[in-house]
Amino acid sequence: MRADLASGPLVRFVVGEDGTATGHTAAMQVGFMELRSHRVATDPVGAQRFDDPAAEITHTDLAPWVPLLADDHRWPIAVAVPSCRVNVWERTEDRPGVAWLRDPLSGSWASVVPEGAGRYVVRQFGPRRLWDAAEAAYRWWQRRGEPPLSAWEWTITPDRQSVTLPSGSGH
Repeated sequence: MRADLASGPLVRFVVGEDGTATGHTAAMQVGFMELRSHRVATDPVGAQRFDDPAAEITHTDLAPWVPLLADDHRWPIAVAVPSCRVNVWERTEDRPGVAWLRDPLSGSWASVVPEGAGRYVVRQFGPRRLWDAAEAAYRWWQRRGEPPLSAWEWTITPDRQSVTLPSGSGH
Protein backbone atom coordinates (compact mmCIF):
# COMPACT_ATOMS: atom_id res chain seq x y z
CA MET A 1 0.00 0.00 0.00
CA ARG A 2 1.19 3.50 -0.74
CA ALA A 3 0.15 7.10 -0.29
CA ASP A 4 2.08 10.09 -1.58
CA LEU A 5 3.01 11.20 1.94
CA ALA A 6 3.80 7.76 3.34
CA SER A 7 4.74 4.43 1.89
CA GLY A 8 5.75 1.12 3.21
CA PRO A 9 2.96 -0.77 4.94
CA LEU A 10 2.71 -4.28 3.58
CA VAL A 11 -0.92 -5.36 3.87
CA ARG A 12 -2.08 -8.98 4.01
CA PHE A 13 -5.58 -9.34 2.58
CA VAL A 14 -8.13 -12.05 3.21
CA VAL A 15 -10.86 -12.40 0.60
CA GLY A 16 -14.35 -13.23 1.87
CA GLU A 17 -17.04 -15.25 0.11
CA ASP A 18 -18.58 -12.05 -1.29
CA GLY A 19 -15.28 -11.10 -2.94
CA THR A 20 -14.48 -8.32 -0.45
CA ALA A 21 -10.83 -8.27 0.62
CA THR A 22 -9.93 -6.90 4.03
CA GLY A 23 -6.50 -6.61 5.53
CA HIS A 24 -4.14 -5.21 8.13
CA THR A 25 -0.46 -4.40 7.96
CA ALA A 26 2.16 -7.08 8.33
CA ALA A 27 5.06 -6.64 10.72
CA MET A 28 7.39 -5.45 7.94
CA GLN A 29 7.43 -2.41 5.71
CA VAL A 30 8.29 -2.36 2.04
CA GLY A 31 8.97 0.14 -0.70
CA PHE A 32 8.43 -0.09 -4.41
CA MET A 33 9.57 1.95 -7.38
CA GLU A 34 6.55 3.32 -9.22
CA LEU A 35 5.97 2.61 -12.88
CA ARG A 36 6.30 5.72 -15.01
CA SER A 37 2.58 5.65 -15.75
CA HIS A 38 1.78 5.74 -11.99
CA ARG A 39 4.08 8.61 -11.04
CA VAL A 40 2.70 12.00 -10.13
CA ALA A 41 4.75 14.88 -11.45
CA THR A 42 7.17 16.11 -8.83
CA ASP A 43 6.79 19.59 -7.47
CA PRO A 44 10.11 20.43 -5.84
CA VAL A 45 10.28 23.27 -3.35
CA GLY A 46 13.17 24.76 -5.33
CA ALA A 47 13.16 28.55 -5.13
CA GLN A 48 9.83 28.69 -3.27
CA ARG A 49 9.99 31.11 -0.34
CA PHE A 50 8.76 29.75 2.97
CA ASP A 51 7.85 33.35 3.86
CA ASP A 52 6.07 34.10 0.56
CA PRO A 53 3.94 37.25 1.12
CA ALA A 54 1.16 35.85 -1.11
CA ALA A 55 0.39 33.12 1.45
CA GLU A 56 -2.32 33.20 4.08
CA ILE A 57 -0.75 33.35 7.56
CA THR A 58 -2.01 31.50 10.64
CA HIS A 59 -0.33 30.02 13.71
CA THR A 60 -0.19 26.65 15.43
CA ASP A 61 1.24 25.16 18.61
CA LEU A 62 1.81 21.79 16.91
CA ALA A 63 5.47 21.23 16.06
CA PRO A 64 5.43 19.70 12.56
CA TRP A 65 8.49 17.46 12.88
CA VAL A 66 7.02 14.37 14.56
CA PRO A 67 3.67 14.34 12.69
CA LEU A 68 5.44 14.62 9.35
CA LEU A 69 8.47 12.40 9.95
CA ALA A 70 7.36 9.45 12.13
CA ASP A 71 5.62 6.60 10.27
CA ASP A 72 2.69 5.89 12.61
CA HIS A 73 2.14 9.62 13.11
CA ARG A 74 2.29 10.42 9.39
CA TRP A 75 -0.21 7.78 8.24
CA PRO A 76 -3.44 9.59 9.29
CA ILE A 77 -2.15 12.68 7.47
CA ALA A 78 -1.38 10.63 4.36
CA VAL A 79 -4.95 9.28 4.35
CA ALA A 80 -6.51 12.72 4.94
CA VAL A 81 -4.38 14.65 2.45
CA PRO A 82 -3.94 12.46 -0.64
CA SER A 83 -1.33 13.54 -3.20
CA CYS A 84 0.50 15.60 -0.58
CA ARG A 85 4.30 15.55 -0.42
CA VAL A 86 6.51 16.56 2.50
CA ASN A 87 9.93 18.13 2.64
CA VAL A 88 11.76 19.24 5.79
CA TRP A 89 14.61 21.72 5.73
CA GLU A 90 16.97 21.70 8.66
CA ARG A 91 17.79 24.99 10.31
CA THR A 92 20.88 26.75 8.95
CA GLU A 93 22.55 30.09 9.63
CA ASP A 94 20.50 31.54 6.77
CA ARG A 95 17.05 30.19 7.57
CA PRO A 96 14.96 28.54 10.29
CA GLY A 97 13.89 24.91 10.12
CA VAL A 98 10.99 24.68 7.67
CA ALA A 99 8.41 21.93 7.18
CA TRP A 100 6.81 21.96 3.73
CA LEU A 101 3.63 20.33 2.51
CA ARG A 102 3.05 20.48 -1.25
CA ASP A 103 0.33 19.16 -3.50
CA PRO A 104 1.59 18.95 -7.09
CA LEU A 105 -1.94 18.30 -8.38
CA SER A 106 -3.55 21.49 -7.06
CA GLY A 107 -0.42 23.65 -6.72
CA SER A 108 -1.20 24.21 -3.04
CA TRP A 109 1.57 24.44 -0.49
CA ALA A 110 2.12 25.15 3.20
CA SER A 111 5.22 26.02 5.20
CA VAL A 112 5.51 25.73 8.97
CA VAL A 113 8.31 27.66 10.68
CA PRO A 114 9.19 28.01 14.38
CA GLU A 115 8.29 31.42 15.79
CA GLY A 116 9.45 30.78 19.36
CA ALA A 117 8.05 29.55 22.67
CA GLY A 118 6.23 26.55 21.16
CA ARG A 119 4.49 28.61 18.49
CA TYR A 120 4.80 28.17 14.72
CA VAL A 121 3.94 30.39 11.77
CA VAL A 122 1.91 28.60 9.11
CA ARG A 123 1.79 29.95 5.57
CA GLN A 124 -0.66 28.34 3.13
CA PHE A 125 -1.32 29.02 -0.51
CA GLY A 126 -3.63 27.50 -3.11
CA PRO A 127 -7.08 25.93 -3.08
CA ARG A 128 -6.20 23.30 -0.42
CA ARG A 129 -5.27 24.30 3.12
CA LEU A 130 -2.74 21.50 3.52
CA TRP A 131 -1.50 22.28 7.03
CA ASP A 132 -5.06 22.73 8.34
CA ALA A 133 -6.00 19.30 6.97
CA ALA A 134 -2.76 17.70 8.22
CA GLU A 135 -3.13 19.14 11.72
CA ALA A 136 -6.81 18.12 11.93
CA ALA A 137 -5.97 14.56 10.87
CA TYR A 138 -3.10 14.33 13.36
CA ARG A 139 -5.18 15.61 16.26
CA TRP A 140 -8.04 13.24 15.28
CA TRP A 141 -5.53 10.36 15.46
CA GLN A 142 -4.22 11.59 18.85
CA ARG A 143 -7.76 11.72 20.28
CA ARG A 144 -8.10 8.02 19.39
CA GLY A 145 -5.06 7.12 21.51
CA GLU A 146 -2.40 7.26 18.76
CA PRO A 147 -3.08 3.76 17.40
CA PRO A 148 -0.25 2.16 15.44
CA LEU A 149 -0.34 1.58 11.71
CA SER A 150 -1.29 -2.05 12.37
CA ALA A 151 -4.69 -0.90 13.73
CA TRP A 152 -5.81 0.49 10.35
CA GLU A 153 -7.99 -1.67 8.10
CA TRP A 154 -7.90 -1.81 4.30
CA THR A 155 -10.97 -2.90 2.34
CA ILE A 156 -11.24 -3.63 -1.37
CA THR A 157 -14.55 -4.33 -3.10
CA PRO A 158 -15.25 -4.56 -6.84
CA ASP A 159 -16.16 -0.85 -6.94
CA ARG A 160 -14.08 0.86 -4.23
CA GLN A 161 -11.04 0.81 -1.99
CA SER A 162 -10.84 2.31 1.50
CA VAL A 163 -8.60 2.56 4.52
CA THR A 164 -10.19 3.18 7.91
CA LEU A 165 -9.37 3.19 11.57
CA PRO A 166 -12.08 0.98 13.10
CA SER A 167 -13.73 2.39 16.21
CA GLY A 168 -12.16 1.09 19.37
CA SER A 169 -8.73 0.97 17.72
CA GLY A 170 -5.98 2.19 19.92
CA HIS A 171 -3.36 1.08 22.38
